[in-house]
Amino acid sequence: MKALSQCKFELTDVHKKISFTENTNNLWNYVITLDITASNPTVENITLGEYRLDLYANDKWIAAITTKTPIALNPNSKTLIEAKTIISPSGVLSIFLKKLFEKSIEYKVQGTFYLNLKGFIFPLKIQLFKYVENPNK
Repeated sequence: MKALSQCKFELTDVHKKISFTENTNNLWNYVITLDITASNPTVENITLGEYRLDLYANDKWIAAITTKTPIALNPNSKTLIEAKTIISPSGVLSIFLKKLFEKSIEYKVQGTFYLNLKGFIFPLKIQLFKYVENPNK
């Protein structure tokens, strides 16, 4: 647990696109992929069992991102975690309006990573802040 407490998680980029190919009932969707860099400064191998992250834009909840895919944090290294969510058109109206008028959009992520250690699950709460689009507007 001490090794895990030394790990750092940083939201390094936010990729956004409109997609017509996602498997949903909508004609189009807004796809957001978060690049999260996890740093493990220890000599221990750490495996995260799953995570649940909540994505906010200007303090408004946008989506929850979950996975049960294990994530390996190698010793003395950084690991890129890509977290993707698909949002319906109605869920991103405020983001589109801010983009249209070139207003600042601040993305924030908070949630929990879960460490699976010999059958015991340990939650690691994180608050990743921030990625700002159009920062001075």
